[in-house]
Amino acid sequence: MIKVLFVCYANICRSTMAEGLFQHMLEQNGLTDKIEADSAGTHSSGGKTAHPNTLAILNEHGILYNGISRRLTVEDFSQFDYILAMDNENMETIKLIQPQGTQAKVSLLLDYAPHLPYREVADPYVHGRYNETYETLQTGLQAFLKTLRERHQL
Repeated sequence: MIKVLFVCYANICRSTMAEGLFQHMLEQNGLTDKIEADSAGTHSSGGKTAHPNTLAILNEHGILYNGISRRLTVEDFSQFDYILAMDNENMETIKLIQPQGTQAKVSLLLDYAPHLPYREVADPYVHGRYNETYETLQTGLQAFLKTLRERHQL
């Protein structure tokens, strides 16, 4: 089983949207028995549902999400194969937490979509454009899934 962790700041907008959308893509492609997704936040206080606007945009696309926020832990680096940050600030925090010699491949999600003119997923909690964030995530996740299929012959 390939395990993927999406990480943003509070684990209520971008990473939850990525987790829900990616899980939906896995279901559509018959890959739920091969790939597993979760999400966390570098500064999450934990125990919260996703932001109402995040849930609304997922719902608009037929995606039901009921995860609860949690903070990124040291154990995540040995439990996940891929840890994907939404932006550079969270990437820096992840690298500070990451123990040496752990198995997880840590990168920005949009590193898998080099055709995009930017590397970060903008935070809709700040700018309010949840549709734009969804579209960016969709592009990045499609590229990431394509990479996984090729790399792991799925």
